[in-house]
Amino acid sequence: MSAWWIIPPLVLALAWALWSLRRANQMAKGLAGSLARGHAFLWERLEGLPGDRHWRRLSQAANRVLEEKKRLDNDRAGQGERLKATLTNMQEAVLIVDDADHVLLANEAFHRLFPGGRGGEEGIRRVLRNEALNEHLSAVREGEMPGRREVEFGSGGATSIWTEASGSRIPAFGVESAEATLLVLHDITRLRSLESVRKEFVANVSHELRTPLSLIKGYVETLADSDASLPEADRRRFLQIIEKHTTRLERLVEDLLALSRLESGNPRLRKEKIVLEGLMEEIVDTFRGHDSQSSGCQFSLSLEAEGSPVEADPLRIAQVLGNLLENAIKYSGGNARIEAGTRREGDVIRAWVHDSGVGISQHDLPHIFERFYRVDKGRSRESGGTGLGLSIVKHIIQLHGGRVWAESAPGKGTSIFFTLPLLPEKVGPVEVN
Repeated sequence: MSAWWIIPPLVLALAWALWSLRRANQMAKGLAGSLARGHAFLWERLEGLPGDRHWRRLSQAANRVLEEKKRLDNDRAGQGERLKATLTNMQEAVLIVDDADHVLLANEAFHRLFPGGRGGEEGIRRVLRNEALNEHLSAVREGEMPGRREVEFGSGGATSIWTEASGSRIPAFGVESAEATLLVLHDITRLRSLESVRKEFVANVSHELRTPLSLIKGYVETLADSDASLPEADRRRFLQIIEKHTTRLERLVEDLLALSRLESGNPRLRKEKIVLEGLMEEIVDTFRGHDSQSSGCQFSLSLEAEGSPVEADPLRIAQVLGNLLENAIKYSGGNARIEAGTRREGDVIRAWVHDSGVGISQHDLPHIFERFYRVDKGRSRESGGTGLGLSIVKHIIQLHGGRVWAESAPGKGTSIFFTLPLLPEKVGPVEVN
């Protein structure tokens, strides 16, 4: 019996096996490609293969893995976008950099704090070339807990920006198995400025109190030790000096309390309708002939004929006018000519007090409304000035919605101006808390 009959079935079996192997190889490649691209694989394409149920299970498992991965990727992307949105809208400056110092995110608050960093990544890195910040960044990357650190940007002085820096490690955006460094820079420039002002204020108050207290203590000790032998004329002179410096201390304390109330959040202004011209006439009349310092001064008024109604606290505005007239008398000397007046300018009334004194230099003029600033320190203390009068004037006018400024030149006298909003209609008394 011939064996040739077995050859056709073997050829057919071999062809079927090769076809099945090729088909399985194609399906394996297709499944691998789907996994690589992240696309679901249609297992129906595997029907007809030997053991197709095994391929079906494999493709279903792969599809479940792909679906879970897609869900996790979407969650990660959503969390990243939410994190970006949160950081972008924060009031604090936020910067995220990778370990190669490439900038991943800088929010709007950062660009407001450092306008020079708007020129892209290089601009930001140029702004942040700061030794203290780099040390803080390195400490965060090394896993240390550096806490908060004050960092100064700038060359010092009024132009410097002070920040309080903190940082932590976070996952990098869109990068698997990578971390970035989050830096949060809280702007404390204003706090530093206020702290400097506070220290200066305390130093100035201490200095202002020390001189009269030392004099009072010295003369009191002299009176106590030489009570029997001290001539009556010297006794009276010592008592007059004590009284003078006690009065100065009293005025200083009163001005400090007034300034404290004005700078507080509750100045308690008692606003009502007043006519500024009438109030100015009353204050000037008070100074005419009733004050020994102003006995040789000539006062003149230049007022609006119709009168200017404003809504203001009459006691506070009287304090403003009184301070301005006192300063005009103090720095003009005897036989000075002092002018006060008003003029309407749109929806405001402008008032002024002008003296014919020695004037103020352009160097001193921008500072005269600062606390304890004196142009002529010796003369101001001799006349009992506290150095707070113009600062009080500024605060009162600003609380009334106006502004105050000065114009002067050496030898040409000084003019202090302020404005108040005109009252458009009748308004009854109102308390402002």
